[in-house]
Amino acid sequence: MKDEEYTRLRAFSKFQIDLVKKKLDEMDVVDAFVKQSKKKSKSKERDASPPRPAPVPVKAVPKRTKRDPAQPPKVRNAFIWWNSDPKEQALKPKFDDLPKSERKAALTAYSKKRWAELKKNDPQQIERYTQLAVADKDRYDRDMELFKLGKYHPPAKGESMKMPVVVQAKSSSYMSSSSSSSSST
Repeated sequence: MKDEEYTRLRAFSKFQIDLVKKKLDEMDVVDAFVKQSKKKSKSKERDASPPRPAPVPVKAVPKRTKRDPAQPPKVRNAFIWWNSDPKEQALKPKFDDLPKSERKAALTAYSKKRWAELKKNDPQQIERYTQLAVADKDRYDRDMELFKLGKYHPPAKGESMKMPVVVQAKSSSYMSSSSSSSSST
């Protein structure tokens, strides 16, 4: 009896498997048909939609005008003065291990971080570079006045952007000794 049931169940399961396979095949056919009909309906919708307006011609973006080489060099801010200081240049890491394309970004990030630390910890040094920036702004204003009048002659290449030598004031003891020696004679 068990053998009969077993064979009957086995035949029934094979029958069911065949039915399921048939259903799946039919579903694949139906899915393919649905996909095709959707594509057709979308193309019909596109055809039925009103025509698009003609594209408006885009105005040509004017090209940047080249800077007049006879014009005075631009103003440098305190960060730029600090960043181009030879003492600071010597402290910067070279980032030789990085690819060339990433070096500039790494140096910029490093400089930005160092500048922020410097602003927090050493405002006197920041003041020095701020004074250089103010002096450079004055220089630029003077040179632009001359440029507008046609009397400006640009300095030799690379000469105007050098770090100026900061002359320190002489100590008061030196001044007093020199003034006393001159008054005694």
